[in-house]
Amino acid sequence: MAELPPIEGPKPELEREIERYNYGIPQENLIFESRDAAFEYLHDFALSNGYAVSKAQGSDSMKLRLKCHKGGQFDNRQKRPDALEPTIHRMTASKLTGCPFLLTVNCRVDSKWYLSLHNHPPTGPEAMVGISKFRQLSKEQQDRVATLGLKLPPRKVPLVMQAEDPQFQAIAKDVSNVVAKARREKLGGKSPIEYLFNYLKDSYRHAYKVDSFNRVTHLFVTFSGAIKLTKLHHGVIVLDSTYKTNRYKMPLLHGVGVISGYKTFTSFVVFMRGETQVDYSWAIGAMKQAFDVIPPVFLTDCDKSLMAALTTHYPTSANDLCV
Repeated sequence: MAELPPIEGPKPELEREIERYNYGIPQENLIFESRDAAFEYLHDFALSNGYAVSKAQGSDSMKLRLKCHKGGQFDNRQKRPDALEPTIHRMTASKLTGCPFLLTVNCRVDSKWYLSLHNHPPTGPEAMVGISKFRQLSKEQQDRVATLGLKLPPRKVPLVMQAEDPQFQAIAKDVSNVVAKARREKLGGKSPIEYLFNYLKDSYRHAYKVDSFNRVTHLFVTFSGAIKLTKLHHGVIVLDSTYKTNRYKMPLLHGVGVISGYKTFTSFVVFMRGETQVDYSWAIGAMKQAFDVIPPVFLTDCDKSLMAALTTHYPTSANDLCV
């Protein structure tokens, strides 16, 4: 029987789609020493080919299943009954396209890959930044970011990191997450105020006041070096309050001393609930108890509450105004 001639004409839609998106598939029958080695290889391979992979359902101790980051369908979780329209969809977008791409690694001696094909073109370099897996940081990078995050705002950390490593891709949100994680680990399950008091009791002299709800309303802090300098150089003490310098919006009273050569040093700081005479009186009283000296001169602004508190605790000291 003679063979039929091949059918000529346009290719079926499915065949055209397979040829269009058949890219980025690893070599078959690769064998890895461990599950982690397999995941690391496929993770890096996918990023180098314009997509990302994540663990899919069905993975267990003997099987690793990986899907494309565009796999699955968008699930509208904001559905609610409505008299006119049963299903209300939010005006939102999704990167999911239902990509069926799936890799399976069976943890056996003859490990084999069972592959599907992609149904979307490679993601461009700019869009890859939107994929969190593409922005994952190494342990060394996380440590560096956590250190920089204590000194710089999150938006500036990526600029510093990119100057050190042009391949750095993390964004400000990633930096915030790393810094927040580092802070949680540093707190060790304690609240920030508990951690602060544990830290202060070792190297600093401090005093505090709480309200009826056991909330800290005032906190006086100084250290041994400042105490020694203040007792030696207490001829002039400059007092001033700063505003909105902390997340709790508490005024900060800053005490500054002057040594020979007109150089200044921080004598103490006090966080206060407000700037009433009662608040200032507690702060000045804590200062007086910590240093046990009588400065001849205080330099302040025209804050009457502060001036009244100084008159109460240091009636013989002069109170000059800063110009």
